[in-house]
Amino acid sequence: MTKFVLLVVGLGLILILGVYFLSPRSSGTAKTAGMKTTEAVYQLDRTSVDFGSIAVNDTKSADFSFKNTGSDPIQLSHFQTSCDCTSALIKLGEITSPEIGMAGMMSSSAANWQNELPSGQTATITVTYTPAKMPVYGAVERTTKFMANNKELTLTVKTNVQ
Repeated sequence: MTKFVLLVVGLGLILILGVYFLSPRSSGTAKTAGMKTTEAVYQLDRTSVDFGSIAVNDTKSADFSFKNTGSDPIQLSHFQTSCDCTSALIKLGEITSPEIGMAGMMSSSAANWQNELPSGQTATITVTYTPAKMPVYGAVERTTKFMANNKELTLTVKTNVQ
């Protein structure tokens, strides 16, 4: 009986190892259903704006123009700012995002907001800095990050708060 059990266990082990080593494996990057894996082809008018010197009670905004210059749509997602004193709004034609803020501090609809930018279309990303929300003085740099398909992009606003 012991020999029979050992034989069955041995054959089972051989079968499992054979299936494992002989099964086909994919190489390269795995694709997740619904997720874009193509490189975004775009034109961004600028990545940084310097507001110069501003008072702590001032509010400054800058528009960044993001154009899809490729033939495929671009999925824009995962927007977040580096500080609660910085916010962003994304406008795609008639569609406007909820107010985007710092991760963990914005609404769930803003945290999960994403949209597709069709070929040839332009999105406007308005970044607003309000120093009074978290007062600091001197040189300040705040960022807004987002994903364009599989590439992370960063927009920066700089100022000297007085």
